Amino acid sequence: QQHGRDFLGCLRGLVVTASIASQLFTDAAAPLLRELHGVAVTYSRGLRSVSLTAIPSVIDYEAFSQDDGILTTTAEHRQYVIRAVDLSFEGLPSVPKLRDRITEEIDGQLKVYEVGPIAGKPLAELQSAAGDQWLVRARRVE
Repeated sequence: QQHGRDFLGCLRGLVVTASIASQLFTDAAAPLLRELHGVAVTYSRGLRSVSLTAIPSVIDYEAFSQDDGILTTTAEHRQYVIRAVDLSFEGLPSVPKLRDRITEEIDGQLKVYEVGPIAGKPLAELQSAAGDQWLVRARRVE
């Protein structure tokens, strides 16, 4: 019975260590990911806005049109990884809020996404152990 407890304790230690190692790797890789996959967006709240670099990912696609045999799809839902320090208005740090807007140029057209919860997930979550980046969910509105 003692060996069983020792094994479980060791297993818990490995899981915690692996989780910490994974988070450290993610945090260390963030600048490279931003450089390679980051896109310029405008984050707006009412009349205030800030230009920043975000890492987008698509949550959901919807078929849009078929021209000249080419199927065009459009992302209806997106997630953006945004550095917390970049999300500031007039020098004051902020947090993502419901109905904020993210404007991104995609294939030469400006697409507007509105921040909000998607599929039961919150509108934003802190993404790193240091709490220095947000995962923001948004739905296309324009």
